[in-house]
Amino acid sequence: METLWQDIRYGARMLAKSPGFTAVALLTLALGIGVNAAIFSVVNAVLLRSLPYKDPDRVVRVFEKRVRENNLTNVVSPADFLDWNAQNQVFSHMAAQIMTPVDLLGSEEPERVGAGVVTSEFFDALGVSPARGRLFLADDQQVGHEHIVVLTDGVWRRRFGADPDIVGKTINLSGIPCTVIGILPASFRFSIREIELWIPYPQTPELSQIRGAHFINVYARLKPGVSLQQAQAGMETLAANLEKQYPDINRGHSANVVSLREDLVGQVRPSLYVLTVGVGFVLLIACSNVANLLLSRGVARQKEMAIRSALGAGRTRMVRQLLTESVLLAFVAGVVGCLLAVWGVDGLRLLVPRELGVPGLQDIPLDTTVLGYLVALSVLTGIVFGLVPAVYASRTELNETLKEGTRSGTAGTGHQRLRRALVVAEFSLSLILLIGAGLMVRTFLRLSEVQPGFRSENVVTMPVALPRTRYREPQKQAEFFERLLAKLRALPGVEAAGGISDLPLSGQDNRTGIAIENAPPNPQEPTRAHHRKVTPGYFQTMRIPLVEGRFLNEADNATAPLVLLFNHAAAQRYFPNESSLGHRIRLGGTQEWREIVGVVGDVRHWGLDSKINPEMYLPEAQTPVGWMNLMIRSNAGMETLAPALRAQVQSLDKDLPVGHIATMDEVIATSIAPQRFYVLLLGVFAGLALALAGVGIYSVMAYAVNQRTQEIGIRMTLGAQPREVLRLVLRQGLVLALVGVAIGIVGAMGITRLLQQFVARELASFVGFGVEPTDPATFAGVSLLLIAVALLACYLPARRAAQVDPMVAIRYE
Repeated sequence: METLWQDIRYGARMLAKSPGFTAVALLTLALGIGVNAAIFSVVNAVLLRSLPYKDPDRVVRVFEKRVRENNLTNVVSPADFLDWNAQNQVFSHMAAQIMTPVDLLGSEEPERVGAGVVTSEFFDALGVSPARGRLFLADDQQVGHEHIVVLTDGVWRRRFGADPDIVGKTINLSGIPCTVIGILPASFRFSIREIELWIPYPQTPELSQIRGAHFINVYARLKPGVSLQQAQAGMETLAANLEKQYPDINRGHSANVVSLREDLVGQVRPSLYVLTVGVGFVLLIACSNVANLLLSRGVARQKEMAIRSALGAGRTRMVRQLLTESVLLAFVAGVVGCLLAVWGVDGLRLLVPRELGVPGLQDIPLDTTVLGYLVALSVLTGIVFGLVPAVYASRTELNETLKEGTRSGTAGTGHQRLRRALVVAEFSLSLILLIGAGLMVRTFLRLSEVQPGFRSENVVTMPVALPRTRYREPQKQAEFFERLLAKLRALPGVEAAGGISDLPLSGQDNRTGIAIENAPPNPQEPTRAHHRKVTPGYFQTMRIPLVEGRFLNEADNATAPLVLLFNHAAAQRYFPNESSLGHRIRLGGTQEWREIVGVVGDVRHWGLDSKINPEMYLPEAQTPVGWMNLMIRSNAGMETLAPALRAQVQSLDKDLPVGHIATMDEVIATSIAPQRFYVLLLGVFAGLALALAGVGIYSVMAYAVNQRTQEIGIRMTLGAQPREVLRLVLRQGLVLALVGVAIGIVGAMGITRLLQQFVARELASFVGFGVEPTDPATFAGVSLLLIAVALLACYLPARRAAQVDPMVAIRYE
C-alpha cells in the first residue's frame, strides 16, 4: 500500500506537470465514460431494476394468440376471460383491466384523467399493498357496490393536496359520487399510460355473453411451483377446450403467457442494446485517442524510463507505475464523466418520448448500481488505454535511447506502427457507428415522407367525451356533437369540421367480424374490419379522397337506413372483381344489415410504418359512442383557436372538460417520436465518434510532422516545393483513413445485417421504405464524410510542414 500510495502521488505530480496533455485526455475520457454512464442508467432503470411488485418474476400477462393471423398479443374478450379465470389451474390470481377516461369534478376546474377499470384480483395479481386504506374486494364488483375509487399517489398529492384524511371521503367522477377507499404507494408504476385512479369492473350478467368483442387486458400471478412454460401449456389446453366449445367464435384462438417484464421491455430491449454498443464504440475510440497521446508522451519520457531502469527499476515496476498514472487519469475522468452523466440523464428525461411505452424511462436514477458501474468502467478504461503504452515505454534501454539522438527521444518503427494502427481502428469503429446512424437517418427521413392518407396541415384535433350520467341516451349524445360541430364551423377562420371516434395514428382501435350478404363465411379466411364512427364533414376536413360513391351526410341519421363506408383496402379485399357499392354487410354481434354507399382512401391508422387494414366508417348519428375526436381545419393560429374551441364546449356544458388540443402535425410527430429519439441519440454518438477520430488522426499527423522536421527541411533544401511536402503529409494521413474506411465497411456490412435481424421495429424499419442494410448511398456518403474529416485533420499539420524554414529545420533539436 505504501508503494501504491507513492505511485499515486508520483502519477499525480506527472499529470500536473503536463496540464495540456492532462486536460485533453481528461476531456476525451470523460466524454466516453459520461455517455456510457448515461445510457447504462437507462438500461439499469428499464432492464435491470426490479419491477415495484412483490415477486415480480411471478407476474405475467396473458394474451389471446391467433397463429394463423400472426397475432400473438391480442386482447381478450370478457367471456373468454371469465372462463380462463374460472377454469385455469396455473394461476393463483387472474385479473382483467381496461382503461377509460373519466371527468374529475369538484371545487377545481374539471379535469379529464385516465382511470384503470379492474376486477377485484388485479392488485393481488401484481402483488401491491395500499399505502393507505384498502384495495378492491370481490364484493366491490357487485352492481351497486362499484362506486368506489383507489387513487394513485400522484393524483392524491396533485389534486387533493396529500390530504391524510382522504380515505372515506367522496369525490365526483363524471357526475357519480365515488368513495375513496385507498391510496397506492408512491413506488407503484403500472405503465406509461396516465392512469391516475382505479375503479372496479362491475360484474354484470351481460359480461359473460360478450365473446366476439376483444378489449380486455389480462394479468395473472403464477401459482407457487408453476413455471412460465407450465402456465403456457395449461392455458393452451384451456383455450383448445374453449375452441371446441365455441367453434364459430373461437376458431384458431389460443393463449400466450408472457412475463410482465418481457411484455413491458421486450420491444425496447434490442434498441437499448444497440445504443449500448454505440456508446461502447465511442469509449473505445476515446481510449484509442488517449493511448495515442500516451504513446507520444512515452517518447518524451524515454530518457526518464531509461534512467529509472539504469538505477535498478525492473520492467514490471515501471509498467505498474505507468498503469497507476493511467488508472488515476481514468478515475478523475470518471468523476468528471459522472457530472456529464447527470446532465445527460437530465437531458434524456426530457427527450424520452412517452410513446416508447416503457415504465421507468421517465424515472432514471443515478443509484449505487450506476455509481458502481462508473467506478468499474473507469478502472477498466485506465487499464485498456494505458497497458500497451506502458509496456512500450518500459522497453526503453539507456544505451539505445542515447543512440537515438540528443532530443528528448524519438519513436521507433514499432511505435509508429502501433500509433497508426490505433488511428485505423478509430476510423473503422467510427465508420461502423456513422453508417448505422446514417441508415437510421435515411430510414427516418423516408418514414417522415410517407403519406398518412390525409392532409394534416391547418388541422386541429380536440377530444371530447360525454359523461354517461348526463348523456346516457344515444340521441342526446348525437345531438350534442351535432350542435357543437355547428358552433365550431361558425368560428372565424374555420373551413370545415368533423369528428371520428378513433384518432388516426393514435393507436386507438376497434375491430370486429363482418358478414357479407350472399357470401358464405370461410373459416380459413375470416372477414374482419376495423370500424370507426364519424360525423358528416370528417372526410372533407381531413381531405381524405372519395374513391367511389358518396360521403356520409346529415341525412344519415338515426331514422335513416343504416349505411357505412369502406376504405379502399376493404373494398379490394372483399370485392376484388366488382364494385362494393350497394352490397350489404352485418357487423359481428348485430342483426342489422348496412349498405355500403361509398369507398374512401386508405389511412395509415396505426402508424406511418404500419400496413393498411380493411376499415369501415359508420355514421356517428346511427351508432353514437359518447366520445369524439373533433377535427377542425382552420387558418387561425393555435393561440387564438384553442381558447375559442374550449369556449364553444363550455357554452354547451360548463362542467365538461376538454382534452389536450393538438395539431395533426403534432399527432404525426408524436407517432414517430420513438424513431426520432433513437435517431437523435445514435446521431449524437456518431458525431462524437467522428470528432474523436478527427482529433486522433490530427494528433498522429502532427506528431509525425514534428518527428520529421529535419527530414522535411532537408527535402526543401534539396528543391522540394511546399506543395510537394503538403501532398506527402496528406497522402500519409489519407492512407490511414482509407485503410480504416475499408475495414469499417466490411464490419459495418456484417453489423447492419445483424441490426436488420435482431433490432426492434423502431430501429430496423429498413424494408418497406427503400433503405437496405447495405444501402450504397449511405455507405458511400459516410465514407466520403470520414475521408473529408481525415483530410481536414491532416491539412493543418501538413500546412505547417510546408511552411517550415529549411535552415531552421536543419538545426532543429
